[in-house]
Amino acid sequence: FENLEHHHTILIDGEVHELDSEEYIYQIRYLARKQSCHTITICISSPGGDVPLSLAIYDALQAAKKEGKKVVCRGTGQVASAASMILMQAGDHRTLTKNALFHMHEPQSTSWGAESTSEKTDRLKMQSFLTEVVYRICAEKSGKNLREMKKFVDRREVYLSAEEALKEGFIDEIE
Repeated sequence: FENLEHHHTILIDGEVHELDSEEYIYQIRYLARKQSCHTITICISSPGGDVPLSLAIYDALQAAKKEGKKVVCRGTGQVASAASMILMQAGDHRTLTKNALFHMHEPQSTSWGAESTSEKTDRLKMQSFLTEVVYRICAEKSGKNLREMKKFVDRREVYLSAEEALKEGFIDEIE
């Protein structure tokens, strides 16, 4: 609570899932309304997680920016998947620690059990939409165009050092 109240810092540590995402959004909204808060710092050490939930956190940060707050995203340890491609890209200023691992890949979905053809079609449509949104966010922040972003990540796992992430435009500074 002290980090939130006095330092205006939110820690996203571990996989993004439903219970945590609700708490992160609550904290972001709290800081966005707080008069004495000018900068919201998000410290991220995460293997990623649920894409729609990560997008909800991203949208909450964008709303805070519209209320005049600056957003700083600081990555440390492992910053992977939705954490690297969505959460880190929400910042006005994005940093990684020198030894952080930045990991990107094509957004994925999983399904279990029997699935009808129409259910598969609907799932693939949703997956295509989410992939397009994630690539657009990364492209806008990195300076790449959408085609370059797709080519950079499509059908592969991309592991970058902090120096490589800086060179590719996914962060602004190495700490």
